Amino acid sequence: MAAYQSSRQQPTLPGANGRMKLCENIFFGKDGIGDQPNAFPEVLPSDFVPTSEEVAALALVRIARENPEATLVCLGPLTNVAIALKIDPNFAFSKVFVMGGNYYGRQHNYERFGEKPFTFKGAQARSGIGNVESKSSAEFNFHGDPEAASIVLRKLASRIVVIPWEAFFIEGVKHEKKVDFNAHLQYDTKLASFLSTATSIGRAALAKNGRQFSYCDEIAVAAAIDLQRVARKLMHLRVNVELAGTHTRGQVVVDWVDVLWSNEDAEFVATQGKSIDRKLPPITFMVSYDVVVVDEWIKKAVKGDSGPW
Repeated sequence: MAAYQSSRQQPTLPGANGRMKLCENIFFGKDGIGDQPNAFPEVLPSDFVPTSEEVAALALVRIARENPEATLVCLGPLTNVAIALKIDPNFAFSKVFVMGGNYYGRQHNYERFGEKPFTFKGAQARSGIGNVESKSSAEFNFHGDPEAASIVLRKLASRIVVIPWEAFFIEGVKHEKKVDFNAHLQYDTKLASFLSTATSIGRAALAKNGRQFSYCDEIAVAAAIDLQRVARKLMHLRVNVELAGTHTRGQVVVDWVDVLWSNEDAEFVATQGKSIDRKLPPITFMVSYDVVVVDEWIKKAVKGDSGPW
């Protein structure tokens, strides 16, 4: 809101107390917005003070009760959502979009799934693709609170759409041929300046490997606005989250047994087999998206055009 220089007051609520055990955020810095406190908009101590005394988990419960048709977009660890579910077992929104997790935690039988092995700089992906540290196969948000991620995916009675890390890591490589992920950062607007600062560390790190900083959280927000226009491939999978393990804690575990392709190319369904007891409901994973649509929306938003577009 400060970057927009808007007079609107967007409430910020206190969440779970205490810091989760996380590694340093190599993409956004220690403060989450590029570690440049004097850049526009200047970072102030008041920015870290909640504007409301209402606790985030309780606010989520209240908002869900008052607006059951609403959509919830989750762009970080799911701690507050899991606490809300513990407070109210009936807690739910109409739709919940989650940026987090990964689904390539398997020894791939590529021929069976009609895919080619994914390679990056000569290395073939045959295990969980994470982004926390070299010895972890978990994605950052799920690694931040694996128990919360497990609770939400298993217990939340909402339509859940997960935008996994692969949408950034794998799709981003393909999409660099279609769009310039840095173009919107060059606009002469306050928001473009802020986003350029916030993503500066991640862009510099990826540039060393010849990559651009592709869209990530933006995909989840765009999907929440219009899933049909944004999604190119959906997979409906029964999953859980690894809660133990030295290297795999926080990794999404997919049930790949008895996998069936549907008649539509965009749909990929893990169905219930007679020999397997599957009590978990399928979760929708958006593994491929229309980068041209998302890029167009982001450019218009940065220029200040009103949406939806």
